Amino acid sequence: MVQLSIWAIQPPPDGTTSVHRGYNHQESWKSVSLHFSNPDMYLQLTHFQINQLSSTQSMLRMDDLVILRQCFFLVVPLFHIDFTTLSTPYKSQGVRNLLHAIMGGTTGRYILLPLVIISTASRIVFSLTADTLLPSQSLRDGQTLVSANKTFEFGFFSPGSSTNRYVGIWYHKVQKQTPIWVANRDNAIADKSGVLMFDDNNGDLILLDGRGSSAVLASGLGTNNREATILDSGNLVVRSSDNTSMVSWHSFDHPTDTFLPGMKLGLNGRQNRLLTSWKSKDDPAQGDFSLGFDPTGKPEFLVWKKGTTYWRSGDWDGKIFRGVPEMTPDYIFNFEVVHDQHELYFTYSLKDDSIISRLVIGISGQIQQMTWLEKESSWILFWTQPPTQCNVYDLCGAFGVCNGAIRPNPCECLPGFQPASLQDWNEGGTGGGCLRKTSLQCESGGKPDKFVEMPLMKFNADATKLDVSDAKDCESACYKLCKCTAYAFSGGCRLWQGDLVNLQQVDDGNNITAATLYIRLADSEPQGEEVSEPNISSDHKGNN
Repeated sequence: MVQLSIWAIQPPPDGTTSVHRGYNHQESWKSVSLHFSNPDMYLQLTHFQINQLSSTQSMLRMDDLVILRQCFFLVVPLFHIDFTTLSTPYKSQGVRNLLHAIMGGTTGRYILLPLVIISTASRIVFSLTADTLLPSQSLRDGQTLVSANKTFEFGFFSPGSSTNRYVGIWYHKVQKQTPIWVANRDNAIADKSGVLMFDDNNGDLILLDGRGSSAVLASGLGTNNREATILDSGNLVVRSSDNTSMVSWHSFDHPTDTFLPGMKLGLNGRQNRLLTSWKSKDDPAQGDFSLGFDPTGKPEFLVWKKGTTYWRSGDWDGKIFRGVPEMTPDYIFNFEVVHDQHELYFTYSLKDDSIISRLVIGISGQIQQMTWLEKESSWILFWTQPPTQCNVYDLCGAFGVCNGAIRPNPCECLPGFQPASLQDWNEGGTGGGCLRKTSLQCESGGKPDKFVEMPLMKFNADATKLDVSDAKDCESACYKLCKCTAYAFSGGCRLWQGDLVNLQQVDDGNNITAATLYIRLADSEPQGEEVSEPNISSDHKGNN
């Protein structure tokens, strides 16, 4: 049982109301207690702000008194009051009607004071144990919907060590919370003030927060007889509450980083259903990597980094994609590509519904098929593509080096460089690359820059090739060009200008694709024996 007490003050008939500190005319105070026993009751207390009040003021005029800073919802069976658009309480007919009703028919204007008290004999726990949010209900932070067979759960969560709040779906039975869909991935809520509810006017499912911001999560197509249900497949649907077969919106049509059995990944008219990686393990905002079907209509998966294609699945041969031999058919999965006049998509199912498996595009750009092993209480990697992290295009960003021998994060900065964002780097988000610790001196007329030797490097072929006879001439050519950041003399002279990207260092001296790369650094940057001083007089300035 919950008791809600609301205090209000009735102004005198002349309408020149003022409220004095220490006001004690008890005959002018009215109170009412509302008692609720319905478990579906939802209450969010409002925050009030008193404007234009200084320490010297002894009274407040009504026009200055109270402004609602948050939405105030009171949802009880057959009774729903929405104060979202309220500017001052006394201007709202809804407030007057409410107070008129609960105050026993007393007339006049009322000022709703911030004296709202909840009392209970034991801890209050608000929860929705059903799988469906009805039009008359609201879902606040702390409440969840659970699918009928208790496989998936829908509500508010914080990923990893983050304190931000997100609306999402995760596995209900998996001990380690594993989100598979995030509604507001790019618009986090800073606190636990979030509320989900239906818009009475058009049936949209909307997310509100304590700052008064709102966002539409799912369209109700202009009708208000809508409900939201979390299905056993992990799909959140918005559908007609009169006819549940009439579905207007699927979360499966708006995937984030996870591909579940039963989902469709591919083309639907002009829409390409893509998976997009998280920014980091603690931040579900859109990252650098996307996975989807070839937009030209070819039945082949591509992975992009910021629009650049770096991996292809190979053609569909009727059973698997040729470039993914790990897709063992007839094992635990059923694979299918559907191509008709409206859609081209890939889908899969599990032969055993008791198995929990998912495919994700990770923050490092790798596709990973993982299965939950209950005995180990952990996710087991089934297969991954590309097979090594260093095969991911530009994984470590500008002036970063990928070394597959380093675990778990294979990225390092080149000598003389440091992570552009140490926090992102530590969280696995290495795509921001590295920055110089010390600026180059080639344009200052100071002591000449120098070069550091990086052996066993694999690098892009996007270099300027020069016809010179030896390594010293190649070094001299790079030095004379201030924009030259590195050179190599392997099968000819190659110069790189600007950022160095997609660098790899291998530990196999027999790798015929590896060579020594010389990185340009400021003379003041200490690098010990690896430093090569350019064979040029110190008074020579580099050219732009």
